[in-house]
Amino acid sequence: MYPYSNQAKTVRDTLVSEAKRQNVEFVIDADVQQINKTESGFTIKTPDKQYFAQKVIFANGNKFQKVIYPELAKCLSAFK
Repeated sequence: MYPYSNQAKTVRDTLVSEAKRQNVEFVIDADVQQINKTESGFTIKTPDKQYFAQKVIFANGNKFQKVIYPELAKCLSAFK
């Protein structure tokens, strides 16, 4: 594990492995159009599908990328 392996990739691989063990679904490069809070969690709407989740991780990329949807980010922070 990082820092002993000297690779941050080790942390990522460990987290992904545990998430898969917990049956976490990864949705990557999705064009999220809408997220709504419900009593049981969230509904997430994309052009192709609607997802239901108890928790949502809004990952925008690295620190050099600009938040494309600042109003969405503000909305999500209110659900903490």
